[in-house]
Amino acid sequence: MDAQHLLQQAIAQQSAGQLDAALTLYDQLLQQQPEHADARYLAALAHIGQERHDAALPHLEQALSLRPQWIEARLSLGETLQHLGRSAEALEHYRDVCQQQPDNAIAQHRQGEAFMDLGENAAAANAFHRATQIDPNQAASWINLGLCLKSLKQFNEAASAFVRAINLEPRNPRAHVDFALTLLTVGLYEKGWLHYMWRFSFAQIAHSFARLPKSAQRWEGEDLHGKRIVVSCEQGYGDNIQFVRYLPMLKARNPAALALECPLPLLPLLQHSELEVDLYTIPSAVAQMCDGYDYAVPLLELPRLFETRVESIPGQCGYLTPVAESRQRWAERIDRDAFNIGVIWSGKGLHSNDPARWRSCELSDMAPWAELPTDGVRWHSLQTGVAHTEPPGIPGGPAFTDWAPLLSDFQETASAMLRMDLVISIDTAAAHLAGALEIPTWLLTPFAPDWRWGIDAADNPWYPTMRLFRQQAPGDWSAPAQEIRDALAQWLTQARPNGG
Repeated sequence: MDAQHLLQQAIAQQSAGQLDAALTLYDQLLQQQPEHADARYLAALAHIGQERHDAALPHLEQALSLRPQWIEARLSLGETLQHLGRSAEALEHYRDVCQQQPDNAIAQHRQGEAFMDLGENAAAANAFHRATQIDPNQAASWINLGLCLKSLKQFNEAASAFVRAINLEPRNPRAHVDFALTLLTVGLYEKGWLHYMWRFSFAQIAHSFARLPKSAQRWEGEDLHGKRIVVSCEQGYGDNIQFVRYLPMLKARNPAALALECPLPLLPLLQHSELEVDLYTIPSAVAQMCDGYDYAVPLLELPRLFETRVESIPGQCGYLTPVAESRQRWAERIDRDAFNIGVIWSGKGLHSNDPARWRSCELSDMAPWAELPTDGVRWHSLQTGVAHTEPPGIPGGPAFTDWAPLLSDFQETASAMLRMDLVISIDTAAAHLAGALEIPTWLLTPFAPDWRWGIDAADNPWYPTMRLFRQQAPGDWSAPAQEIRDALAQWLTQARPNGG
């Protein structure tokens, strides 16, 4: 079969979604004509359709070597490189397209995405701004522009970008949720909670609610007297720790039964806290256990339903209590004859756009703390999930006592924290735990913080014993590290360890 017939058949198979058959035909064609640029490009698209970007890459490179000015192939090569984690290389290809076609909105948008991958959000914002100027009808460009502006703490401009996206695509959940998080960050809770409801369009969050009994009606504030209601946890451990404070408010509505579906690592701690709820773990058959319940509600809907505003946040903490046996174990491990400081410095290491990447710091960022006095001070690592080649500690300063092997769940971590005079943490579930336990907690927050920490205050209404130390520039921990060093120096001259 000649090359033209092979190409026609391959295109027909590809159009019908038969990608394996199409690739077989492209291979036959390329054996006859290795420099057939169209076959190279189309074979690459077939591999991309199968999520096999590594296989697509050589075809795209060969196609471009044959036709260097081929815009579509260069854009596809950039996208493939991004999927392979090679965003810096992808950026060069997008720049090349933008030089050839300055008004190519797709190239400008992709350039912005590559800049975001590299953490260069100011440059990304410029690229997305240019994309929206060229084609103002693409909601994705407005959303990404909003995300970049939000990361630069340009909250009003970010909100405007999200509104433009919503106007273009009124049912786009990403636009609504990002708008909601911006509103919540600046303290506009009433409107923020409403837009935040769009998160249930995301499969992972919708699944957490779908596990609940189908017979239960979604609770929207109805009278609960004599009724049974089940609450579903959602999202991260920190979210659940923060918002279980609403369960006593729900209990005050006098339901006949109140149940909470919770993650297994939280179960031991919640079982012994004074929440007065029936607890079921997520792996269990919650729908069966709660069959016949009248109402169900996701945990993070309770702030909206209780009409929480900044001035009405239920800020009283101390609502979590580890079991006495656990507290006793840690009392035997950690004496209170010194000033005990617990440290958490790293969150989950996820992809480059995930906030966890920007929340974490390195022990080397804490170098100024090595200047602090060591007499009467003990440092403790409460960090979990990070492998160590040597005991963790402050470079040039004291080593930490590493408790990670014994921090098997949140109850054990809570009991260890109760032996601390101070917890210093990045924004992670452990910080929520320390705050909920009413332990003095110093929080290191990134330049663009999570919504619950607000914009610039040093305190926080969700956790009265928490003090915030904020980055002054994205990715730069030097200022908050020095501020903590100065604050610690002052505190260590005034404070005395608590007995017990």
